Amino acid sequence: MVHFIQHVILSIFNVLVEAVYRLLYPVLRFFLKRISYESALDAAYEVEKGGVWIHAASLGEINAVRSFVLALVEHIPAKEITITTTTVNGLKAAKKIHPEIKAYLSVIDVPSLRAKQFEQIAPKLICIVETEIWPNFLLQAKKTGVPVLFLNARVSEKTRRRLKTLKALLAYVGASIKLIMAKSELDARRFRELFDVEIEVAGNLKYALSPQDYPFEETRAKWGFQLDDFILCFGSSRPKEEALILEIVPQLLEIKTNLKLILAPRHPNRVAEVQKLCAGYEAKLMSDDDFDSREADILIIDSLGFLNQAYSICDLALVGGSFYDFGGHNPMEPAYYGKSIIMGPYHCSCAESVEQLQAAGAIQISDANNLLDTLRPLFESDDRRLKMGQNGKDLLVSLKGSLDNHLKGVLKWLN
Repeated sequence: MVHFIQHVILSIFNVLVEAVYRLLYPVLRFFLKRISYESALDAAYEVEKGGVWIHAASLGEINAVRSFVLALVEHIPAKEITITTTTVNGLKAAKKIHPEIKAYLSVIDVPSLRAKQFEQIAPKLICIVETEIWPNFLLQAKKTGVPVLFLNARVSEKTRRRLKTLKALLAYVGASIKLIMAKSELDARRFRELFDVEIEVAGNLKYALSPQDYPFEETRAKWGFQLDDFILCFGSSRPKEEALILEIVPQLLEIKTNLKLILAPRHPNRVAEVQKLCAGYEAKLMSDDDFDSREADILIIDSLGFLNQAYSICDLALVGGSFYDFGGHNPMEPAYYGKSIIMGPYHCSCAESVEQLQAAGAIQISDANNLLDTLRPLFESDDRRLKMGQNGKDLLVSLKGSLDNHLKGVLKWLN
């Protein structure tokens, strides 16, 4: 009787949703076209049917699941994987994961669009990253009998309280959910209050990094650096942060006369601005025809896609967006390459990563006013700096088990 009532409620709700969608379709398409989002109304997918469908909402979720997707490709053909996202930036990142993996914007959660989407993809298995609970997405999985797994699953206390009032409805629409792989024990406990399915703590995929490795000596030579250069890399810098480091370069040169500075602005459209700040130094753009770091005090990376190489050859990394209130950027990337790391106090967007690295003794937090005092001991002591870098590398090795846990959980449903 309860299921019948739920079915009636959802049916009425979806009739209304479908009616509103069809009524507003011309306006909706016009608006979505202006933001390059109209494909969310088309559900046009040219994919290998019967494969694995991975849905990761936005850029953050795509970045978190990237290592998992690459690991999965070692077990199934890449062409059997389809990725959908709900943001344009997420889509751009998804398309870069592997050349044979197809990625698309997902449709909006309207019954007719979901039905068409499922017909086009015809998945054998659905993997939802983190917490994307769309009723018609789950309902269509239930109707077609496709098992659904949650990867890197998390749920906040606020969301748990809100969803707990809908637990009976969740059980109905989420009948195809077979396994929830939670990021932490706390997340697992919260999910157990919402779903009566298998739930396990698999760990955080965000830490299962697998960036490309770069040979140290070869990459330094390629970039024009000497092996005995002391390289300070300021990654993902934001407005005012370049000036912050440039102001103390003279004092740093007194400690390390062989200092070279790499500046990698978060947004390449700021390169001209950064060049003006470097007017008192010999600065080169990476794209310069005569690019050779031996002739420069400062190298400015003016294209995307080179930051990890810069981290791999530096001696010390500053992670930007954190000395002023921009939320910070991922410090796990330089940690992967075994570099000592300094960040500012504004790192709310990567707080969990910072806490992990702090506990391991792999990062130091400094505000804009005492950056020189924080840098000085690391410039003066190679042992201290190398110890911090090794601590970060060891931490990432210990956290890599999350990748194995997730892979095991997914492969169980593919065999």
